Amino acid sequence: MGKEIDNRCLPDIWDRFKSGDKEAFAVLYNLHIDSLYHYGTKFCKDEEVIKDALQEIFIEFYLKHGKQQPLPISEWMQAFLKTGWIYLSTGLTEKLPI
Repeated sequence: MGKEIDNRCLPDIWDRFKSGDKEAFAVLYNLHIDSLYHYGTKFCKDEEVIKDALQEIFIEFYLKHGKQQPLPISEWMQAFLKTGWIYLSTGLTEKLPI
């Protein structure tokens, strides 16, 4: 699923994403989804719960166009994923802290 990308391209992709470019979002998604999924398996063994958490992260991230988070986003997403387990387990997904 995920891809490697030349780090020199990231600022351009980031700027395009912040401007609402859907293709840039797809690049960021593909770049991070595998590592985030693997990270999620450290906290939860339920594949569906991990997928739900990742979906919530990327939906919120897309809706906010990354305005609150500069590069690198991988650490931010990992922290959000870890914190998100609490919210998912209590059914408070509408108030996820992003």
